[in-house]
Amino acid sequence: MFQNYIKIAWRSLIKNRLHTVINIAGLSTGLTVTLLISLWVRDELTFDRQHPNYQNIAQVMINTQQNGILETSKTVAAPLAEALRSNYRDAFKSVVLARQAGDHLLHYEDKTLRATGKFVEKEGTNILPLQILNGKRDGLIKPNSIMLSQEMSQAIFGETDPIGKTLKVDDNMLVSVTGVYKDLPNNSTFKEVKYLIPWSLLAAVDKNYSKLEKSWEFNWFEIFIELNPQISMSSVSKEIKDLQKNILKDNTPLSTYSPSLFLHPMEKWHLYGDWKDGKNTGGLITFVWLFSIIGFFVLLLAAVNFINLSTAKAQKRAKEVGIRKAIGSNRKQLMLQFFCESVLTTFLSYLLALALAYFSLPFFNDLSVKSLYIPYTDLNFLLISIGFVLLIGLLSGAYPALLLSSFNAINTLRGLFSTSKKMVTPRQVLVVIQFTIATILSIGTIIIFQQIQHAKNRQLGYNQKDLISFRMSNFNGRNEAFRNNLLQTGVLSDVAQTTSPATDNWSNASGFFWEGKNSTFKDNFSLVAVSPDYGKTLEWKMMAGRDFSKDFVSDSSSVILNESAIRYMGIKEPIGKTIRWKDETFSDASYTIIGVVKDLVSQSPYEPVYQTIYFMQPAANFLLARLKPGINTQDALTKIKTVFNKYAPDEAFEFSFVKDDFTQKFSFEERVGKLALILTLLTLLISCMGIFGLVTFMAEQRKKEIGIRKVLGANIQSLTQLLSFEFVKLVIISTLIAIPFAWWLTNKWLENFSLKITISWWTFAYTSLAILLVALFTISFQTVKTALANPADSLRNE
Repeated sequence: MFQNYIKIAWRSLIKNRLHTVINIAGLSTGLTVTLLISLWVRDELTFDRQHPNYQNIAQVMINTQQNGILETSKTVAAPLAEALRSNYRDAFKSVVLARQAGDHLLHYEDKTLRATGKFVEKEGTNILPLQILNGKRDGLIKPNSIMLSQEMSQAIFGETDPIGKTLKVDDNMLVSVTGVYKDLPNNSTFKEVKYLIPWSLLAAVDKNYSKLEKSWEFNWFEIFIELNPQISMSSVSKEIKDLQKNILKDNTPLSTYSPSLFLHPMEKWHLYGDWKDGKNTGGLITFVWLFSIIGFFVLLLAAVNFINLSTAKAQKRAKEVGIRKAIGSNRKQLMLQFFCESVLTTFLSYLLALALAYFSLPFFNDLSVKSLYIPYTDLNFLLISIGFVLLIGLLSGAYPALLLSSFNAINTLRGLFSTSKKMVTPRQVLVVIQFTIATILSIGTIIIFQQIQHAKNRQLGYNQKDLISFRMSNFNGRNEAFRNNLLQTGVLSDVAQTTSPATDNWSNASGFFWEGKNSTFKDNFSLVAVSPDYGKTLEWKMMAGRDFSKDFVSDSSSVILNESAIRYMGIKEPIGKTIRWKDETFSDASYTIIGVVKDLVSQSPYEPVYQTIYFMQPAANFLLARLKPGINTQDALTKIKTVFNKYAPDEAFEFSFVKDDFTQKFSFEERVGKLALILTLLTLLISCMGIFGLVTFMAEQRKKEIGIRKVLGANIQSLTQLLSFEFVKLVIISTLIAIPFAWWLTNKWLENFSLKITISWWTFAYTSLAILLVALFTISFQTVKTALANPADSLRNE
C-alpha cells in the first residue's frame, strides 16, 4: 500500500510540473538557508567547548568605578593571582596568570616568523584545551621553554622533530621546544595562540614586568581559573567579589576605584562579551538568536508557499477526491496520500538543498570567516536530517491534507464544491506574513549599510592615502641612518616611528594631574609615543600650537593633546601649560603642552575619539612611511625591503596599508550586512515564487471569466488590474505592518553605536515601494499573459 502511495505521489508531482518546480525550488532554498545557518549557529554555540572541563573554567574579571560609571574589564593586576591562590585554596584547582596574547618574532637559523603567542604560568597548559601531539603537557615547567602549535612547528621545522630545538624569541629570550599541540579550532578563544612561553621568563628578562608582578596599579594581565569539582562557580564569584577591595582598603587612590571581582565562565566568553554598568548585556548571542529566527522564517516562508499552492489547486483535485471517496477510500487513506506527496516533495527539496549547501559553503565560509562543513557521514546528522524532512513534510502538508480529505464526495462530483470561501482568509494571511518578513529584512539591510557608510565618511583627521605601516620589534627609535636610508630610496616622502598603529591605540594610563583638575576625578588617557616626524607623515592637522621638532631639545618633555583630551580636561588656552604624570611604578615627570591636534579616528569608527596624549619618545613598535605620489607600489616595497635587510635583518618584513587596516574595522558589520542582504534576496525570491504560483492558479481558475470579459470588450489594462488588485492590496498591507516593526528593530540595533545615523522616512518609503514593484512585476508576468490569451481557447467548450 505504501509503495502505491509513493507511485501516485510521484505521478501527481510529474503531472503538475509548474506546481512541483515552484514548491521544490522554494523549499530547497529555504532548507539551504536553514542548513547553513544551523551549521553556523552550532559552531557559535560550541565555542570554547573543546576543553573536557569547560564548565569549571572561568576568567577573573573586574568592575571599577570611573567617575560614577561602572566599567568592566577582563584585565586585572598581577598580584591578584597569588591572592586568589592563598585565600581560596579549596575552591581553585588552578589559578593561572597570563599576559594578553601578543605578536613576537621567533628566530631559528635563517628563518624569522612573527606570530601571536601567550606568556602563561606553568599550569596554563591545564586551562587551555590542548591536545598534545609531541612532548609533554607540562612543557612549561622549565623557565626557558616553549610549546608550539602544529602549524607553527611545521612552519619553522618542517617535518623535523622540534623537541629540544632552540629558538630565539625577539632578541632577548632563548627557549627550548618542549611540546607541540594540535592547532586550536576556529571556534576557540585561543585560536590565534601559536605558542606558549612561561610567564616567569618574561618577568626574568624584562624588569618592568618583574615590577608589575607586585603592582596593584596596572590592570594589564589575565587570570584564568579552574574550579575544583562540585564547587559552585556563582558562589565562588560572590566570595571573591571584595577580595581586592579589602587588600587595598588602606591604599589610596587605588582603593577609590572600588574594585569588584567576579568569574566569567568559559562557556560564556564568546557569546556574552558585552558589559554595561557592571552587568552583562549579551553580545554575539544576539546575532545567534537573530539569524536563527531569520533562518526559521525563511523556512517558514517556503512552507507557506507549499501550503498556499496546495490549497490553491484544491479545486482542481476536488473531483479526484470525490472519485476516490466514491470507490471506497476513507479520509485516513486520503490524508496518507497527501502526506506522502508532501514528504516526497520535502525529501526531493532536501536533496537539492544539500547540493546547494555544498556548493555555496565555500562562499558562506568566506563571508562568515568560518571553516564549516557538512557532516554527511555523521550518524546524528543523518538521523536529524530524516527527522527534519519528516517533520517539515508533515507540518507543511498538514493543512492541505486535512482540507482536501474533508471534501464531500457527492458535492465535489456534482460540481457544487468551491474553495474560495474556505481558503481566502488563510491564504491572504500567509501572503501578508511572507511580504512582511521580506520588507523588515530589506529595511534592516539598508539601515546596516547606511550605518557602515556613515562611519566610513567620518573625517579621520589624517591622510590614509599611500600610508604604509611596518611592524617592528627591535627598532630602538634612534637609528637616524635607517630613516635617512629609507628616504634616500626616493620612493618615500616621510618616515616616522610610533608605539601604536595608526588605526589603534595600544596604551592607556592614568595618574595625570593638571591645573583645575577635580581631586575626585579619575582620569584615563590613551598614550602614543612618536618620533618628531609623526605628524608630518600622517599629515595631521594642528589646531593650536606647534608640532614636535628635532630642533627643540625640550620636546622630549613636551606633549601634544588631541581635541578630545582638551575637552576632557576642561583646559582653556592649553598651550604652555604643564601636566604632571605620577606613575608610582615607573616615573614621576612633568610635561609642557606645545600643541593641540585635530582628533584622529584611530580606534572604533563608530565611537567618539578617545582623549589622547602624544609624547616624543624613542620607543617604537611601528614604522609609518608615506609613498610619494605616482610611485609603483611593488617597486617601492622592493627598495624598502633592501634597507630593512640592512638595518633590521632579524625583523620579519611585514607591512600593511593603513587604509586597509582601517577598512578591516568594518568587517564584522559588513559581513552582517552582506548576510542580511543575501537572506533578504532569498526571502523575496521565495515570496515572489509563492505569489507567482498563486497568480498562475488564480488565472487558470478565472480563465473563462477572463475570456467572457474580453468578448464583452475589456482591454488588457483593465484585466491586468483586475487580476493584480488582490495581491497588490496584500503587499501594501504587508509593508504597513512591517514598517513599525522595522523601525523598532533598527533603532534597537543602532543603540549599540555612539555615533549613528538618523533613520529617514524615505528609507521606509522607498523600500516599501521597491517591494511593491518587485511583487507587481512578478504578478504582471502571469496576469498580462492571461489577459493576452485568445478567449476562443477558454470558451471553446461552452
